Amino acid sequence: MKSLVLALALAPMMAFAAGKTTTATTTTTTTAATTAAATTGTPVDVKITGMTCGSCVQKVQEELAKVQGVDKATLKVELKGNHATMTVAQNDEKMMTAIKDAVTKAGFKVEKIDVATAPTATKKN
Repeated sequence: MKSLVLALALAPMMAFAAGKTTTATTTTTTTAATTAAATTGTPVDVKITGMTCGSCVQKVQEELAKVQGVDKATLKVELKGNHATMTVAQNDEKMMTAIKDAVTKAGFKVEKIDVATAPTATKKN
């Protein structure tokens, strides 16, 4: 088992030394695709009251991850600042209610939900 782990760890370095860059190119492409996917949707910041420890953060994270339409890759709950950030598929009343319900189910309260709006284009004269 140790030799398998070592082989997996050394494989990218060995490929690079041999002049094979397909692994690096594939990784870069995959990362770019993941980043592009994570940027679609509407960014949301949820101010939460009552979180006091890491266990609180984990409870909120688990409940928000269950909400359909929340991008799990962008979901982050932080004790510092007592908030959660995420990208949601729809910016509507139903989604905001689902987010509030998830936080409440975890045992906390939503103080405020800020939804990022798209910047408006400035008109040139």
